[in-house]
Amino acid sequence: MDEPQEKTATSTKLETTDRRRSPRMQFSATALLTEVGTGSRVQVRVADLGKGGCYVDLLNPFPVGAPVTIVIQHANKSFRARGTVSYALPSMGMGLRFTEIAPDQFAVLQEWLGAAEPPAEASDAPEAPTREMIDAINRDVTVQLIVLLVRQSVISKGQAAELLERLGSKTR
Repeated sequence: MDEPQEKTATSTKLETTDRRRSPRMQFSATALLTEVGTGSRVQVRVADLGKGGCYVDLLNPFPVGAPVTIVIQHANKSFRARGTVSYALPSMGMGLRFTEIAPDQFAVLQEWLGAAEPPAEASDAPEAPTREMIDAINRDVTVQLIVLLVRQSVISKGQAAELLERLGSKTR
């Protein structure tokens, strides 16, 4: 893969905001993600995509605010952009906000999204999850772990019932 290119006078600079302004679509593709500050590179799966950002699955997400470059491979084409990590969910993934997309790269993105017009100064970067969303995810994962512990005979059904009861009382 090529190294990130420097900004050019022809690149499109996108403003970043905290809320999405254009639709997102489910999207599945592989990508190479590079944390600019450290040079750390990882293969990721893009789970959704929009004009201003995407969500990638990654067990050990980069820190929030970290500058990144992403190269997405899909349908025999590639898309390259610079961005920042807008939020991270440990053991799950992270939302990326595109901050710079060259015009030729934006054309690829438009093709994938089926869009007709470039973004004005909008960003559809992923919204940070709410506390309620994180709590619901954590509760679901905890329940799955308790079930697995019972199936592996690590804990008894009685212990599992007690844990689930305690977990249920915390979510009310």
